[in-house]
This record gives sequence, structure tokens and C-alpha cells, in this order.
Amino acid sequence: MTTRIRYKALLNASFTGDFDTAEAISEDLGDVPWPESGALLAAVFALAVEGRFQHDSGDAAVSQFLEEARIEFADAQPPLDLNHARSLMRAVLGAHEPMEGISPQEAVPVQMALTHKILADRAATAGDVARLLDEAEELADKAAPTA
Repeated sequence: MTTRIRYKALLNASFTGDFDTAEAISEDLGDVPWPESGALLAAVFALAVEGRFQHDSGDAAVSQFLEEARIEFADAQPPLDLNHARSLMRAVLGAHEPMEGISPQEAVPVQMALTHKILADRAATAGDVARLLDEAEELADKAAPTA
């Protein structure tokens, strides 16, 4: 199984609530790098945010969503950084503000948590998650620089 397939399987298990499988895949991956993993997660996050807020992208709706997320992830480690969350969501929704100071290590847990919440809120099925991951993979591939 390629690293790409294992990372995609890790996201699938995480977003469908199969945390035992996600943990096993994560342990199996260990420190195996896959540089495109950030692009895949960013694409998943962007598609999820766009789908959730396509007709309701006002600041009030985003603020309410983030307040719900703050409550739901109150015990998360690392803690959900609401400033990063707001910046990442606003970037997806078309805000043209700089996102200085958000490293990939800081963005990943925020993107994972908010994507998970969006999918849980809409009661996404395993098929919905698989389609989202496939669409995100296509989007990430299109955005990848060609050699």
C-alpha cells in the first residue's frame, strides 16, 4: 500500500469515526513523510468549508460555528486555536487577509477538527466521506506543481 493510499485511509478513518483504525494507520505510518499530505488535507478542508458555508458565509454564521466547535473540542489536545480556525476558514471563503504565523503543524489539527465537525454536523455517511476525499485528491493533484 503506497504512502498516499495510507494517508487517505487515515483521513477516511478519522472522518468516519473509526479511531482505532486511524490510530493503527498512524502508528504504521510513523514518521513516513508524504509531502502532499498537507495539500490533500487542505483540499478536504476547503471543500468541506465551502460545502457548509456556500449559502451562509457571513461572519455571524462562521462565528456561531466556531463557538460550537470551541465547546465541542474544549478538551482537545492541542487546544483548538480559534484565531487560526477563523483565519483558515475566512481564507477558504474568499477573505484576502494574510495568514501569517500559521504553520502547517498548527493548521493540521485545526483543519482536522473543523472538517470532522462539518461532516458530523451534516451526518455524512462513509460514502459521503469517500467522495469528499476523492474530490479533494483530484483538487490537490491539479494544484500540485508539475515536474
